[in-house]
Amino acid sequence: AMKKVLIPLALLIVGLALIILAILPGNQSDAIKLEIQNAKAIMPGAYKVYANPNTLKGKYYLFKMLVTNEGKKTVYDLKVSYRIPRYIEWTEIQVIKRLDPGQSAAICCYPTFEDRVAEKTTSSLEKADIRLVSATVNREEQFSFEMKGRNDILYTSIPSQEISGYGDMFDNSELFACFVTPEDPIIKYYTQQIQEKVLKGEEASVTKKPDEAIRFLMGIYQATFDAHMVYSGTKGVPGGFDDVKSLVQHLRLPREVVTGNTGLCIELSLLYASVLACEGLTPIIFLIPGHAYPGFLLNGMYYAIEATDILGEGLGGRKSAQEALTEGDKELKEFLQAFNNGDPKFKLHNIGELQSQGVLPMELKDDAILRLKVDEIARTFNQGGGGGQVVNPPRNDVARNNNNGNGAGNGNGNGNGNGNGNGNGNVRIGQENGLDMKYKGSVSFSYPADWKLVNKPNPLFSAMVSLVHSPNRMANVEIYEIAGAADAQSAMQFLHDSYSSAGIKLQYQFGGQSNEYQIVSGTSTTLVGSTRWTAYLRAGSNGVSAVVAGSVSQYYNDYQSILASILATIN
Repeated sequence: AMKKVLIPLALLIVGLALIILAILPGNQSDAIKLEIQNAKAIMPGAYKVYANPNTLKGKYYLFKMLVTNEGKKTVYDLKVSYRIPRYIEWTEIQVIKRLDPGQSAAICCYPTFEDRVAEKTTSSLEKADIRLVSATVNREEQFSFEMKGRNDILYTSIPSQEISGYGDMFDNSELFACFVTPEDPIIKYYTQQIQEKVLKGEEASVTKKPDEAIRFLMGIYQATFDAHMVYSGTKGVPGGFDDVKSLVQHLRLPREVVTGNTGLCIELSLLYASVLACEGLTPIIFLIPGHAYPGFLLNGMYYAIEATDILGEGLGGRKSAQEALTEGDKELKEFLQAFNNGDPKFKLHNIGELQSQGVLPMELKDDAILRLKVDEIARTFNQGGGGGQVVNPPRNDVARNNNNGNGAGNGNGNGNGNGNGNGNGNVRIGQENGLDMKYKGSVSFSYPADWKLVNKPNPLFSAMVSLVHSPNRMANVEIYEIAGAADAQSAMQFLHDSYSSAGIKLQYQFGGQSNEYQIVSGTSTTLVGSTRWTAYLRAGSNGVSAVVAGSVSQYYNDYQSILASILATIN
């Protein structure tokens, strides 16, 4: 009788259990099928592009994923998240509200990196994690990808075996716009030096007249010419399928081209584009097989210059700015003929247009050391040397020829050489103009009225508090306050270390004393030349004050007398 009761009871319990299991959601993770297509490499220099699904038709993503419910039950509120350890914390991409059996949903992940990713300079293998979570699903997947350095650009993301034409080789060439950095503080500073020292403050973007813009384009060339920048090779861009070995190139950033004083054709083009954009012009980069060159678009017309005509040691003769412009014009005519005929080997990129569409450059921080390098390079501007064929060229010979009656530095006859219009006329180097101005600080000295005082010339190098320079900037007096230095030796060691880290070599020796000042003489040497100087250093309760008077070496004999006169007034 007991068995007759237990058997139905057991069957009832089993039936209830089956009903409960049917009602309860259970774990449906295995019923979710994932098909993941991930990027094989990420370019940090283009991190702003990856974050924007509306840029370049959304083709720059971290991964695409198809989520399919192969189970028999509906999945509700399925949250999809991802992370890249060390770069991006868990971030929710999407919530799939309902996924019925047999139904699929497409997910696309556009990663949002922090600006600091642009500080990454080497390649590494990274992993990305994907997580899917709901009341019934708890699933994680992982894939690997290569994180390139910020300077790396893949010319194409198409696998080499699938490249079917020349256009496929440059599938990513729009990303050149990410390497055009007009907002970089170093490029802004460099552009300012070109404006002040090469073009004498004349603007190229105020009226947008072609002749002014052309003058500015030639001014960029002149700056690279005067600095003896070197065109560092012919492999600027691939010229054909045989050149595409790894499909990746390491590009110097424009700031690195300036401070390293060298660049490939594409790197020079990126520098020009950055400076042109900084001035408010619309830069263009022209690409042909094996080569690139810069220009701009103005009032519907294209203009170009052959930036590589600066050449370098062992690469042939250097050409003037006018010759480079003439060659650029010839190349442009050939380019436009082929481009308008639809030849895919000839491409142009309107950088302003691309950046307005979201192909934005990386964020770069200001750097005191790089500013020091720009300062040293800028001292070479307008020293002549045969390249000064800029429209309405500035006079470079004022330091040697005082009979032109055109002023003391800009050769425009408008004043005293620093643009203040005071009308000093023919100013001679020496003491004829008198040491009429007084510098007053922890140290004091007198200097000529036509020299210009600049306070805090390099805000990121706080030790240099002021600078007084000659009208043509071939000579200057630098004033330093070196806090914490106990004596002249430790102060000079500080300056030596600071400038060495900027690639500037200081050689010096201690001499005698003048009252309470220790006298030091020396030479500063960079890639672009040298400066001879004499320093007066005085120790105080808060550190050491220093006055350093010097000149570009090739003009030192012209300025030696007036520099000695300035130093003689120190108290």
